[in-house]
Amino acid sequence: MKKVLTICLIAMITSVSSFTYAQNPQHGRRSGRMMDSKQQIERLSNKLYLTDEQKKEFESINNEFFTKMRAERNTNQGDREKMRESMQALMNERDARIKSLLTDEQYKQYVANQEQMRNRNKKNANYNDKRNNNNGECPCW
Repeated sequence: MKKVLTICLIAMITSVSSFTYAQNPQHGRRSGRMMDSKQQIERLSNKLYLTDEQKKEFESINNEFFTKMRAERNTNQGDREKMRESMQALMNERDARIKSLLTDEQYKQYVANQEQMRNRNKKNANYNDKRNNNNGECPCW
């Protein structure tokens, strides 16, 4: 009788933990969302030692960039090449404004941070490609 009760208890605990895990599909992973503008400004402020004036201007530049980016996405839906070109132009414009805002040393650090982020994103994309390229087989086995 004790064995049956113990097995039932273990089965119940296992099913509850499985159910809880299933409720959160992002369990153990980052959400994949981009940081909002405020978080990005704070992160950069700590790394680049931005002044209050630079923070305000940087926030303005970023908000304008994201507004234009959303508009371009809506305008160029379906045309990937045109969207890529317009996004590249927007990023170049934003980088030029940021370069004029920051000191030379701050800009060097900004560029280095951007490069690190690109490398990290490429690494994550390659990892996800490998995980998803399983020829129809379950990657779990």
